[in-house]
Amino acid sequence: SGIIIQNKANPTIKNNNIHDAKEAGIFVLNEGLGTIEENDIYNNEKSGILIQERSNPTIKNNKIHDGKDAGIFVYNEGLGTIERNDIYNNASPGIQVESKANTTIIKNRIHHGIQEGIWIKNNGLGTVINNDIFQNKLPGIAISNSSNPIIKSNRIYEGLRSGIFIYDNGLG
Repeated sequence: SGIIIQNKANPTIKNNNIHDAKEAGIFVLNEGLGTIEENDIYNNEKSGILIQERSNPTIKNNKIHDGKDAGIFVYNEGLGTIERNDIYNNASPGIQVESKANTTIIKNRIHHGIQEGIWIKNNGLGTVINNDIFQNKLPGIAISNSSNPIIKSNRIYEGLRSGIFIYDNGLG
């Protein structure tokens, strides 16, 4: 990974170009914190940002694009606030939330993705409010496998599939 934040570390990562990492651009784990803002995160082998293990960073005003996996992947009880980012042209969902992760996703632009804009699966939770989700090849928001997020006041348009797709015991 380009940057690793762990063990309750609480840095500010601001105004950087984070790219071409062999793993994630930024990996936040084991209760890591931090503010990640105004960065250009792109062309990483894994997700632009990975969050897991009760880590709770604030991610705001970044461009996260052209990654070979999800733009942001929150899993294994990861937390975090994802706000006002421009997330586009990633190979997997713009934001993926799973395995009891519970994140707040607010006021982002999530677009031109090869898969879903946001995919919440495998008991994922979270709050998804006031995002612009458009021109993704799969559903704007997908909810599956006993996931139960709150979805409110999003604008989902010009996608190639459904706006919101709930399946396989998805709730929300």
